[in-house]
Amino acid sequence: MRRFLIVLLLVAAMAAAGAAPAAGQPGECPPFEGITCDGWVTDAAGVIDDDQRLEDAVGRVVNAYGHEIAVVIIDESGSRTPNQFAEDLGNAWG
Repeated sequence: MRRFLIVLLLVAAMAAAGAAPAAGQPGECPPFEGITCDGWVTDAAGVIDDDQRLEDAVGRVVNAYGHEIAVVIIDESGSRTPNQFAEDLGNAWG
């Protein structure tokens, strides 16, 4: 089974869609196809050994630059390409 690492620059994806970035803390997003965000980092595939270390690093980038980032790891993207899945996930999570 292939694993996909999807890194979303939500602000960039939403700007392309003509939407404003969502404000608020990480973890405020609706479930998407059985995936619920766990903060800046969501490891639905269970492959990251130190989630908190990566969560802290992403939080520092968000604080430093003011752009929201989500790191999402899934087992597979179904019939969609990883890019299509990332775009749909970004649109759902805002």
